Amino acid sequence: MNKYFSLSLYKEGLKRVRGVGIASALIVIVGNLIVPLGEWAGHIYFESEVVSEVKAVEALPLCYVMALLAPVIVLRMFSFLNSRSASDFYHAIPQKRICLYLCFAAAAVTWTVGITVVCGASSLIAWNLVPFKHLSLGTAARCVFSQTALALLTSGCALLGAAVAGNVFSAIFASAAVFGMPVLLINSFGNLIDEFYPAFCYEKSVFYYCGSKGFLPVTSTEDFYNPKGLPVIAAYVAFLLLAALAAYAFVKRKSETAEHSTCTPVLQHLLRLSAAFPIWLLVITLVLDGDYLEVIPFVLVSLIVYLVYELITVRGIKNAVKVLPLFLILPVFSAAFAAGAYGCTAVMRANDPKSVDDVSYVIIEGNAGSIVNIPLYEIQGECLTDPEVISAITCGLKFKAKSPEDEYSYDSPVYYYGNSGVQLKVALKNGKVLYRDSFPYGLYSKQLCEAFKNQPALYKKLFTLPEYGKVKIDVPKEAWELYRKEYEKLSDDDKLRVLLDEVSSDRVIYVYFEDEQGFYSRESYYSVHEGLFPETYKFLEEYYGDYKEE
Repeated sequence: MNKYFSLSLYKEGLKRVRGVGIASALIVIVGNLIVPLGEWAGHIYFESEVVSEVKAVEALPLCYVMALLAPVIVLRMFSFLNSRSASDFYHAIPQKRICLYLCFAAAAVTWTVGITVVCGASSLIAWNLVPFKHLSLGTAARCVFSQTALALLTSGCALLGAAVAGNVFSAIFASAAVFGMPVLLINSFGNLIDEFYPAFCYEKSVFYYCGSKGFLPVTSTEDFYNPKGLPVIAAYVAFLLLAALAAYAFVKRKSETAEHSTCTPVLQHLLRLSAAFPIWLLVITLVLDGDYLEVIPFVLVSLIVYLVYELITVRGIKNAVKVLPLFLILPVFSAAFAAGAYGCTAVMRANDPKSVDDVSYVIIEGNAGSIVNIPLYEIQGECLTDPEVISAITCGLKFKAKSPEDEYSYDSPVYYYGNSGVQLKVALKNGKVLYRDSFPYGLYSKQLCEAFKNQPALYKKLFTLPEYGKVKIDVPKEAWELYRKEYEKLSDDDKLRVLLDEVSSDRVIYVYFEDEQGFYSRESYYSVHEGLFPETYKFLEEYYGDYKEE
């Protein structure tokens, strides 16, 4: 047992970071207690009597700070690796290196987990002392579990950074690079694919899990607090892998690495390139947009960053000049990076169905907004089997509207909805299933609505007005009920004309409404034309008085 773990070394590790640990605990615990105290003051001031359950996103709102403090604890724990005399001392002790690493890593993890658990316990007590608030033990436990995953993930990055670096700056940068570069590369690759092929369904790809909704450190939804959720499980797995890599690097590390930049020249090259590569992502974007002259300043800036990093970490002009030719790796890698993304889009285009006859059915999977006032989200999850409907919803199997307005301008329907196109599941007759984004907001909008007549049940859903109270409507309930009554008397063609706002009339009043679908809030309007809605028009004219939009 003493070969891998020493209780005395573990205790020594706990003492090494005692100051940083106590300071971190005070910051996180006190910071999280301020929130329930503020709620308490607010309830007293407003005299609220409604008991509400504290959600996970509200329970430990400042515990995210622990993700920044955990690496500080780790880097302080292994700071002896940056001093030659201290490094020689610890390398000379009788315990094996793996024992030293495991004891000090365990001590750092103990502080990290302990602070998070104490923060959760203190918040649980504080929230339940607040009048008219209740935080359940289960919710608090889920918060602690998820926040611990986040803190351990950043700790793992710092463990690896400390193990491969020989000075403070290199250790910090290496930790940040381990944490951020994989995500940056994966996201950038996915974004390039999306740039080359707008029909690429980002949220149904592997890139989604490294994006803002799936990558743990920037996730702020309830999914973050699901103990069985992929982001949380992945964070624990990533921590174990990083800790194992750090252990290997620590054992193989030479004491002479202290006060130098990194363990090996190859690693130094990788970190130096990592410092400059984010700028080349901008260069790639400019080249794709055809702004070739604007590329020059960014190339020069990336060169400066490349050289400055070398000067800071190695402190030698001679060596900075020596590695200058290796800067050419960046443009070569950037070109290969963009070519790889384009190659992926070529494969996706090749897999696209060649005709509607190749498609079995289409399902709207998500992000279903609306075409003018036609609520596509009402049929989300339904099988669309009619060939005309399939053709219209996929924009003629091009998955992107082709219309005179289909330019990326402020007046364009495509620009307005951006990349939040309708997410489609396209089932082919050969058994394949594709996921694509479609933007049927231009030329194909009317065609789609007309085509839905071939699927009467879905057509009825699309052309049924929402009930008052289900959406925010800016007119009295009486007016809305009058509008619905007159609307139901219209023919299908007139309903279509009304909802597409194609009725010609000089006398019209607009009824504005807003509804929310997931994270999206949609604002639109219904047109009350005097000829088609005489009773509603008269009511609103009297209600608004002199004010109406014409």
